[in-house]
Amino acid sequence: MTDLKEWATLAIKDIQFKVENGVYENGKDIIMSPMGGKDNKLRYFAVIGSKHNKTLTDVQRKIIKKDLLEIALKTDSEIEKVEYGKNYIYFIILISFDVAVATVLDGFLDIISKSENILKYHYFVVNI
Repeated sequence: MTDLKEWATLAIKDIQFKVENGVYENGKDIIMSPMGGKDNKLRYFAVIGSKHNKTLTDVQRKIIKKDLLEIALKTDSEIEKVEYGKNYIYFIILISFDVAVATVLDGFLDIISKSENILKYHYFVVNI
């Protein structure tokens, strides 16, 4: 059932795009990802592990969230959700079309990995 639902959603978006293009005189450009977006931002899912796979403390979690919100403000991004596992952070972020994903995540890791030595300098990010 899930495969059909995803296919149907993409088909509806494609039809919507074609109809909207027909209404506008010069057409309308739409950039989309399967996970959608908001305004001029696309939605991404990111996971970053802790250094040496150590358990994240409550203090470290607060530092991570503060620094993540700070980089989001600086890069016209928006944090939708933050969750913590034992030794990783998972978050959903909306990133502006005008900013590269790596600019946001590398900027965050520059702060948190080097000065605080909490997270690995590697990440996994997807928008599908």
